[in-house]
Amino acid sequence: MRHSFEASLQELLDEEVDYENLWSNARVMTASRSVERIGTAPATIYVITEDQIRQRGYTSLEDVLGDIPEIEIQQKANTYTNSYYSIRGIGGNERFVILQDGIRISSITGVLHPVQHNFAIYHAKQIEVILGPASALYGADAFSGIINIITKNGAEIKGAEINSSFGRFNTADNSFVAGAAIKDISVMIYGKQYYSAEPNFPEFYQEDFDWYINRYQTNGEVLASQFVPDVTRTVEIEPFAMPTQAYNVGAKVSVGENFTVGFTHHKQIHSTSVANRPEYTLFKKDIRYGTNLTNIYTSFQRTIDKFYFRTIASFNSFTVDEDSNFENVYSGYQKGYKYASEAAFQFDQQFQYYFTEKTNLTVGVLFQSSKALPQTGDLPLPYDGNIPEFSTQQYYIGTNVTDSLGKDLTIFQNFYWTQYQNYGVYAQFKTSFADRLYMTLGTRYDYNTRYQGAFNPRVGFVFSPDAKFNIKLLYGQAFLAPSNQKTFQQFGDFIPTTNDNNQITGFTLPFYHLPNSELRPERNQTFEVNASYAPMTTLRFSGDIYYNTLTDLITDVIQSGKTFKGIEVSAAEVSINQGDATTYGGTFQAIYHQTFGDWKVHTNLAYSYSGGELNEGQLPLSAMHTLRLIGEFSYKNFDVTPSILYRSTSYHTTFKDDAGNALGNEPFWVASLYAGYHIKDNFTIFTRFRNLLDTRYYNTSVPNVTTFVGVPQDPLRWNVGINWKF
Repeated sequence: MRHSFEASLQELLDEEVDYENLWSNARVMTASRSVERIGTAPATIYVITEDQIRQRGYTSLEDVLGDIPEIEIQQKANTYTNSYYSIRGIGGNERFVILQDGIRISSITGVLHPVQHNFAIYHAKQIEVILGPASALYGADAFSGIINIITKNGAEIKGAEINSSFGRFNTADNSFVAGAAIKDISVMIYGKQYYSAEPNFPEFYQEDFDWYINRYQTNGEVLASQFVPDVTRTVEIEPFAMPTQAYNVGAKVSVGENFTVGFTHHKQIHSTSVANRPEYTLFKKDIRYGTNLTNIYTSFQRTIDKFYFRTIASFNSFTVDEDSNFENVYSGYQKGYKYASEAAFQFDQQFQYYFTEKTNLTVGVLFQSSKALPQTGDLPLPYDGNIPEFSTQQYYIGTNVTDSLGKDLTIFQNFYWTQYQNYGVYAQFKTSFADRLYMTLGTRYDYNTRYQGAFNPRVGFVFSPDAKFNIKLLYGQAFLAPSNQKTFQQFGDFIPTTNDNNQITGFTLPFYHLPNSELRPERNQTFEVNASYAPMTTLRFSGDIYYNTLTDLITDVIQSGKTFKGIEVSAAEVSINQGDATTYGGTFQAIYHQTFGDWKVHTNLAYSYSGGELNEGQLPLSAMHTLRLIGEFSYKNFDVTPSILYRSTSYHTTFKDDAGNALGNEPFWVASLYAGYHIKDNFTIFTRFRNLLDTRYYNTSVPNVTTFVGVPQDPLRWNVGINWKF
């Protein structure tokens, strides 16, 4: 028999995981970049198995993360990402990392992108979710957490599986995975396609869309400026539309246990009018924001006696579709096109030496080279990289005019091409004493040619005398390099000035968001305690508490006295490092599993508390109280999984009441239900209801003066479908 330190990841994951050992003996690889038991891993970690994915009716990564304690998702809350994530009170889709088999598949350059239906999960063996900073192993962006999708290989699948459904609002959700193996060569392919016309929100939320119903639909009226509430303008009236579409395709080829090559591509298109109030934006079918995320990677691993190494080389690219556009108050209700292109090559060499089966040392080096065109301002035409002079010919919308004397007033756009490198080195020492006390010490140093260097240590102590009880004491630091998008983002509306004869004489800028190339990395320091106790094999209690200290947070502020293109900006919005925050809280969880004859019951109850403050004010986009209840019930060929979510108010920092207190959404309860019937072992029919009771509820929007405080959420959504394995 091979020693445990020689066992491959695949061999360790071959073990079937049931509910009795899921929270003690399940094997994970993300916390230490090596395989270990979940009970002794130095992290707060959740594992979702392939059986749970099907039992609960999950079809996307967003579905999975929505049921993880201490992760809060504000759906339909952000123009660029649609859904907006907060982990332990730390908000931002760019603040956590998504891996697949330990290889990064989210943007290497830290750009904002959606995490919704563009991430498939039906090819997963299990999904590991780590809460807390992980920069000591994973570098920049591992600021609030890590998600690792552990995939099956072709030999495990030996066939194909299709999951297909159709439902309300013309919603189609389809996934497939297929695999085969010939001798040592294993091939796995997978994909997901999603489309939804989305609800007609003015029909379901008439009060919130009063302007749309009584002003836009009747007269085509919109507000001309966010700063002058009584001035309107007239635009063409078109039917309400906010469709969403997404797909994800991928493949993995393995040769034996040592060599793997893989490919993933993630695409999503959604409306850029998401979260915005109807007096400031248009809801048209062709107003859209499309993102593309592509990864190509190779991995080679080898074990020689007590020495293990893994070499990963990957290419990661992100683009915004050329026809992505806004039509809102910032673009003067003309089409303002956006474009971005970022590409990075990364080389990661990991070495591991096992002194004994209980003691090992991991060291690694990393090199990353990136080149980017950060997201542009509003372009008058779709970006065309095939035209060499394109970037020099693009003007700011509305400025291509002449004055009364025939002088050309055109103001041309700035394009901020960037190129930089990152060098990293990390080390981690792990040992155990008497199979009860486990210690992890690690650190990482990164040097970025834009932001200089950063050290990020971690310390973990785990006491686990048996499978019934463990307690973890954890400390870690993380940093987050400012993305190119945050650094160079620019938007606003050039307003013509006229003389007494109504002739154009120049422009004013009532509002403009200015780029800031002086941004510094954000930093996070975390202390946490995690404990778990199982008085019997069918019942387990767990809890954790955490305390985060965040410094140099990037926040948007309004400044005066600024100019752009030689024009004074009345209200200049600038991203700067002036934010300091503390977040603290924890979760209590009870898990019960039992079998009664033909019945199988699994229940999961989790209460989470989240507190803190940002710049001595209200912590935004993080509810103080969250309660999740999930029940999984199986009887013979039937599966039923009801779930309930309660969330208290999440606050919006831009809008305040007369007393200066932050406003937010109303607390809400929302219920969901999945039900399936197995006609055969390989064929299932199912239905799923989201917002089962058709509740009218709201999420909080990402702060902006033109957005809703509380964004209307989906009414009842249902779908019916089949799952077929062959």
